[in-house]
Amino acid sequence: MESAGVVGNELQRLRSEECFREIFEDAQERAARWDLDPLPVRQRRIPARYGGDDLDVQNKLSSMLLNGEYDADLVSRYPELSSKLELSLPFFRGQFQSSSVEGYRQIFKAMNPSVRAMFGEVEALLRLLLVSPASSTEAERSFSALRRLKTWLRGTMTQRRLNHVMVCHIHRERLAQVKLEEIAEQFVVSSDDRRRIFGRFQ
Repeated sequence: MESAGVVGNELQRLRSEECFREIFEDAQERAARWDLDPLPVRQRRIPARYGGDDLDVQNKLSSMLLNGEYDADLVSRYPELSSKLELSLPFFRGQFQSSSVEGYRQIFKAMNPSVRAMFGEVEALLRLLLVSPASSTEAERSFSALRRLKTWLRGTMTQRRLNHVMVCHIHRERLAQVKLEEIAEQFVVSSDDRRRIFGRFQ
């Protein structure tokens, strides 16, 4: 046990800043003496799921909405979009301004249905941005969440319940903002029997 303590103390000493500086200066001195060139730092490649054409397309779509840069080639790739977007996008951006896709989502959410109907092409572009994943990481994250949720203890869970649990797990930030008292009050108020059993929420 004492030898393990000695080794631990030595390793702790070697991890200090002064010891690192000594080793580094010694290595530089030997490299200069033997005329060695330092090895180049290996550049790490971006994993394929983070790069590629999908991410570029997603960036161009969001740039089209946020900056008004219409791209006819990109529009032709999606059957949901048409060339009318070239006319409706500047008109929409003249009326409504936001710096993010989420901001435009909030604008459309608060919009009157008759006004929203005027900007059908822009709404289709926004829906496309919100629905289409930029890479496969979102799907992989869903499968990772599924592996964490559906353990052997939860093997008899029905598909409907599993879907609800998955949505709650993936969107837990939004779920944390829900006020439980309001939900409980709605549950109690919806039935006379419940009102008699639980009383009223103050």
